[in-house]
Amino acid sequence: MILNQIFPLFAIFALGFLLKHFGVFNKKDSQSIARLLIQIMVPFLVFKIVSAIELKTDFLLLPLAAMVYNVAMLVLVCCIANVKKFSAKHKGSWLLLFPSFEVGTVGYILALPLLGEIGLSHMVFFDLGNGIFLFTVLYAIASLFHPQAKEVKSSLQKFIRTPCSGLLP
Repeated sequence: MILNQIFPLFAIFALGFLLKHFGVFNKKDSQSIARLLIQIMVPFLVFKIVSAIELKTDFLLLPLAAMVYNVAMLVLVCCIANVKKFSAKHKGSWLLLFPSFEVGTVGYILALPLLGEIGLSHMVFFDLGNGIFLFTVLYAIASLFHPQAKEVKSSLQKFIRTPCSGLLP
């Protein structure tokens, strides 16, 4: 039963909330624990799962599927923004927020008990395509809609100078 699989996770979340509420953990402790989870535990989990699977063609299609989805959503948002005549600021916000998934971190932790290692590995490869899209296309869009962006050339130069360290799971 799904509840049996995810109950321990929600119990840990509730325990953490209660410990913080009753002063056992303070805000700094919570930030340290969150940083530990995000920067060490989740990457370790992803590495463990991905290194243990046998790569098949369907895994390699998942990043492509994520990017196709993201482009389709970007086109849809552009159409909506043009029909609704959004201001530049509003259009930029929609273009950044709507097309991309952010399934990492908590999504990975919840996916493991629900989908197992194979399901999580599919999720990781899908998220790889999403990350590529996020750190290339959406970053370029953010640069274009930034209030200080005077021209496309300077936005593209800023994009090229920025390392894409977030592409690695």
